[in-house]
Amino acid sequence: QAHSNRQRPSPIAVSSPGCHACGRRLGIATRMEGLPRQTERWTSVPLVAGGHRPAVGSAASGHIVETCGRLRFALPVGWPPLLDRASPGQDLCRAVRRCGPVPLNKALRLGAKRRKRGFVRWTSERLAAEFWGGAPGQEAAMTRLLSTLQSFLMGQPSLLQAAGRWAILDVGAASYAGPDRSHATDIAMLFGCGASAAVTIDAFEPLSAELARTQRLAEDTLSRSLGIDIAEAARCIRWHRAAVSNETRAAVPLRGLENQASLSPHIPEGTTSPDYVREPAPGDREMAPTLRLDIFANEYGLGDVLLMKIDTEGHDFEALQGAEGLLRERRVAALTFEIAGQMNSDFFRIHKERHFGHPPTPRQRRGPLAEPNLRSMVRWLGDRGFDSFLLGSRSLVPLVGIWWDTSYEVCAERPDLPCWYDVLALTRAFPDSIGHGGGRSGGSDVAARLRSVVLGAFESEKSYGARGKKK
Repeated sequence: QAHSNRQRPSPIAVSSPGCHACGRRLGIATRMEGLPRQTERWTSVPLVAGGHRPAVGSAASGHIVETCGRLRFALPVGWPPLLDRASPGQDLCRAVRRCGPVPLNKALRLGAKRRKRGFVRWTSERLAAEFWGGAPGQEAAMTRLLSTLQSFLMGQPSLLQAAGRWAILDVGAASYAGPDRSHATDIAMLFGCGASAAVTIDAFEPLSAELARTQRLAEDTLSRSLGIDIAEAARCIRWHRAAVSNETRAAVPLRGLENQASLSPHIPEGTTSPDYVREPAPGDREMAPTLRLDIFANEYGLGDVLLMKIDTEGHDFEALQGAEGLLRERRVAALTFEIAGQMNSDFFRIHKERHFGHPPTPRQRRGPLAEPNLRSMVRWLGDRGFDSFLLGSRSLVPLVGIWWDTSYEVCAERPDLPCWYDVLALTRAFPDSIGHGGGRSGGSDVAARLRSVVLGAFESEKSYGARGKKK
């Protein structure tokens, strides 16, 4: 079962008196197939005999300690098999006890596949009720995420000292009638306003009328809720009339009206979509400037980004491309984006130009699915150090590596529901300067703690078990 020398992964260390041949077999250098190569902490899984403390790490320093008979496991928080936190270490336990022909990496893959089936079943059963953007209570997902990030940041004084004021970016910030809402006001109420606040808030909206209306509403709400005057409330949020994209331009025409306005290039002229048949003629469309977030962050001297919320009606991938400098420099802790019907030509044809009474089936598609789509964006973010999750009101579904399932491409596989879903991505590592005392793994430690806190916040009310059965 040894791996080839041309791609030698990090070993999984085993120390277990009495396991003999099994210990030697489990000591083979291994790596879970299908998972992106992570930091050293992800692949170092020390096992020591019961009665002794793990050689490295503890629950307080980014590890979860589990026991199995005479063995004690120190598993890094954020290690992929622990994403659902269901009986961590049990597959390792079975592999050690059997001491037979099952190598450790195979046992881990089998365990992850069992948990994956539970996620797939739960997502299928609860897609409309929990994950679809129009589901009752779906807004609770963002509320839960914001509260968790605020608690994490306030509970880590060293992060404030190391990074100064963090930044939150609300891209697509207008508040419309119906289920859409602007989160900038919620963020200001949660994190505070003024020079003493822990974060700066920048909100972007390309439609001038909607930006003005949302800004007035935010100032009135903050003035009443925080007991401050309008002038002070106006300084809580920096508002920008601009569309976020992958290039900087002085003016580009917007397609659609109000909450369907978009820069998506996948909206054809003369479309029969009811969302765009009333849009102005090409010469009469509202023009808006575009900007890149990485350039914007440098020009404004922003600190590291705690949250980047993107909702651009199908232009989210281009907005992420415009933030690539921030992502590669590991300056973003968490980001959310939306899967929408305007994000590619296939989704637009299925969800925007169809009759809802007669949706096309997945078998009617010909050829590969157009990009960008959920799978391609998860891979793109994975290459830049982020792990993605389907964001539900109560639970998170991992999408990276072996956790991916084709059924998660919901806008293609479930044409009966409008294409409207949110995705959360968490960084695997911060810059080392953010970690305690610096050091090579400092930023990874902080990212592991953040991941643990976020996953725990959503898991606290989930109603499915390791195999997808309701508790």
